[in-house]
Amino acid sequence: MGQAYPPEGQSSELPADVFNTLNRIRLQSGGYFDFGLPGMGENRMILRGHEWQLWNKNLNKLLISWHGFRNGERQGLKEPVKCMMQVHHSYSRTIIFRLVDSLQAFCDSMRPVAQDTPAQVLAFPGTVAALSPTRH
Repeated sequence: MGQAYPPEGQSSELPADVFNTLNRIRLQSGGYFDFGLPGMGENRMILRGHEWQLWNKNLNKLLISWHGFRNGERQGLKEPVKCMMQVHHSYSRTIIFRLVDSLQAFCDSMRPVAQDTPAQVLAFPGTVAALSPTRH
């Protein structure tokens, strides 16, 4: 017999950098953002309003949702955000431990490149051109 999950969910928290990055992307996207998760196959995150959902495309099922974000309770942006997590499908137990790492990898891929990262200009057809402050 499977585990009974409380209908209102259970207390959880999201790492600060994951919440901050995903919430910024959601707000910049007009309140809705849908994306695939690195290394998580057919699982997709949907950020909509004040509820975030993890769906499995193959099962066409909602697996996990997060809601009730208590962002205002933090003392700083580097503190995790408390919320409620609700498990909707038993398959969630097989992926929940990889989920935070996958969210972190997605957030890392969305961060802007540092200003001091060396850049290259590709000249046609695909050769590297030197960056020079002087004009010829």
